[in-house]
Amino acid sequence: MKKKIYSKIFNDLAAIRARNEAVAKNTADSAFSISEINECDTAMRLNSFALIKAEMENKDTAELKAKEEELTAKLESLLNKYGYKSTDFEPVHSCSKCSDTGRIGNLFCSCFNTRYIDEVKRAANLEISAPFTFNDCDFSRISNENQKKFLEETYKKAKTYCKMFSTQKTQNMLLTGATGTGKTCVASAIANELVNRGITVIFVSAFELLQKMKECHFALPEDRDLYLEDYMSVDLLIIDDLGVEQILRNITCEYLLLILCEREAHGKSTIVTTNLGDKILSRYGDRIASRLTNQKNTLIRNFNGNDMRNQR
Repeated sequence: MKKKIYSKIFNDLAAIRARNEAVAKNTADSAFSISEINECDTAMRLNSFALIKAEMENKDTAELKAKEEELTAKLESLLNKYGYKSTDFEPVHSCSKCSDTGRIGNLFCSCFNTRYIDEVKRAANLEISAPFTFNDCDFSRISNENQKKFLEETYKKAKTYCKMFSTQKTQNMLLTGATGTGKTCVASAIANELVNRGITVIFVSAFELLQKMKECHFALPEDRDLYLEDYMSVDLLIIDDLGVEQILRNITCEYLLLILCEREAHGKSTIVTTNLGDKILSRYGDRIASRLTNQKNTLIRNFNGNDMRNQR
C-alpha cells in the first residue's frame, strides 16, 4: 500500500509542476508576442552569442558587456510597461524548499510527509468506517466497576500497542466478547492513533472483506492479486466483527487463511474483533484459529460486561 501512496504523491507533484510550468510558459509566450519585447529579447540573445564568442577568442568584451546591461535594463522597462516582471516567466512552486519534487537530496521534504499523512488518512477512510478515537473514551458512563476497570486496562494496553507498534513482538490483537462491550471502539481508537503517525491502516468489516474475497475468486487469474494486495501489504489490517460473514466454500476460509499467512510471513500486524470466542476453531478450522490465538505474537482481550450502547 505504501508504494501506491508514494506513487500517487509523486504523480500529483509532477502534475503540479507541469501546471505551474505551463502557466509560466503561457505568460512568457504572451509577453514575448509583443513586438517591442520580442525585438529587445532577440537583440539580447544575439549580443549574448557575440559576447560568448568574443570571450572564447580572447577579444575585448567591454562594449558587448555594456550593451548587455543596456538591453537588460531596456527589457525590464518594456516588461514593466506591459505589466510583466521577469519573475513571471519562472514556475511558482507550492513548496519553495523542494520545488514540488517531494525530495531534498535523499530525504523526503516536509511537504511530502504532510501529503503522505493526508493520503494515509484518506485511504483508511476512518471518518466513516471507524471514527472513534482515544479522546472519545469516557469511562464515567460505565456503571459496572469490573467492566470499567477492564476497559481502562485495555485502553492502556492499546496505547502501549500504538506507542511500540514498529518495535514490539506482539504484532496482533484478538478482541473477543459480546456485542456492545467496546471491541470495535478499541480497534477504532488504535486505527486513528496510528494513521495520525503515518502508519497505513485498513479497517474493514468481515462482511466487506468477504465481498473482496468473492471478487478475487471470480476474477481473471492474472487480476486476482489486485483484489487482496492491499489487505496483505498494509501496515495494520483490522477485521471487524469476524464471524458475521457467510462461510462460502473455497472462498471464506481459504482467502482468510491466505491473508493471515501472507501478513504473518511479512511481519505485518492484524487486529480482529469477534463475538465468536472459543467458537473460532469450529467455524474456521485449526489453521486459522491457531494464527488468531497464537499468544506468542497476539494480545488477546476477552470483553465481558453490559452492552454499553444501551447506557447513557
